[in-house]
Amino acid sequence: MLAEFFLSTEKKPESDIPGIEAKAKAYLERIRNGESFEEMAKHFSEGSTAKDGGFLGSFERGQLSKEIEDTVFKMKRGDVSDVIRTKTGFLILTVLQHYDAGIQPLDKVRNEIDNRIVYAQTQPELRKYLATLREESYLVIRPGYTDTAAVAGNPIVEVDPAAAPSKNQKKSKKGKKGKPAEGEQPAGSGH
Repeated sequence: MLAEFFLSTEKKPESDIPGIEAKAKAYLERIRNGESFEEMAKHFSEGSTAKDGGFLGSFERGQLSKEIEDTVFKMKRGDVSDVIRTKTGFLILTVLQHYDAGIQPLDKVRNEIDNRIVYAQTQPELRKYLATLREESYLVIRPGYTDTAAVAGNPIVEVDPAAAPSKNQKKSKKGKKGKPAEGEQPAGSGH
């Protein structure tokens, strides 16, 4: 993963370019002296990524220009490049994360593997549980809103809550384990 700090030379007179390069080198010096790359990019970079602290994303070999690729793939995490002259300006890059190509050792990926296995095992049960909660709930989807959590084959039907019998009203009046509910007489008593 890379982040950039960029100063543009586009549409600027040739006489301004040495000044822009000197400015880029001064910013590089500040970064190398401990100032936050992300904060410097947010405040002083002229690149389109400035608002994101210069974050560019992840790249593989062959996705960058040869000159930049040669520089970047020699760098380690946290390294900051020298000022690089491009067709449109001056660029400073930092490596936020570096992943080696090929198969990773098990210790490096064990947590990710465990997380994926647990996720795959829990999702079906979680979906069933959420569907049950949804079926047993009274929901009103107001006009203008989309029912994004709909369960297939079980759309929400708006009903008047006073007219719809609740699940408690549908149950028999018997209490738990066949015992009469409070205030009822036991079956078979002669009273």
